[in-house]
Amino acid sequence: MPGPPTPALALENMEGARVNGLVDGDAYYWSSVNTDTYPGYPEKLAKMSEAVHSQGGLWIAPAAPGFDARMVGGSSIVDRKDGDTLRTQMNAAMSSAPDAIGIISWNEFSENSHIEPSQTHGDRYLGVLSEINNLPPPMVGEFDSSEPVTSYPILFSGARTIALAGLGVLIFSAFIIIARRRPKTA
Repeated sequence: MPGPPTPALALENMEGARVNGLVDGDAYYWSSVNTDTYPGYPEKLAKMSEAVHSQGGLWIAPAAPGFDARMVGGSSIVDRKDGDTLRTQMNAAMSSAPDAIGIISWNEFSENSHIEPSQTHGDRYLGVLSEINNLPPPMVGEFDSSEPVTSYPILFSGARTIALAGLGVLIFSAFIIIARRRPKTA
């Protein structure tokens, strides 16, 4: 009777794990999951985390505030529920023992998965994240994210600071992953 699959095989067979063997971890980008209708979603994230961690990798779990594919030709909609969708997905992500959580996404307006302040939602989703993390919400002034930056004080204020900090984390993470992938020299 065959035993359980090896961790590497388990990860390779895991739907959505496409980069096994190429990097020191995995991130699961799933912006359109509806946790109300997808049975076992938290368990799926936990299994992926276990497979990634069993190989010493870094697990980046996903969370999104909602989804609406109609602007990109689809029909799938995941209602934001005034922040409850993001809370549910953050709970599922956090319960999977992540090394980081990948918020999907800062400014994906075409799929309605953005957390960037907008005319429709204001700064609601930054507020939800601050509630989840027990932190004060960022101060968001009047700005138009499509306008070019004209001075450094604007660049380093409010939501732009959050965006720059996120970019910095991504760049720093890339350096760590690259450094870990380099072969040791004698």
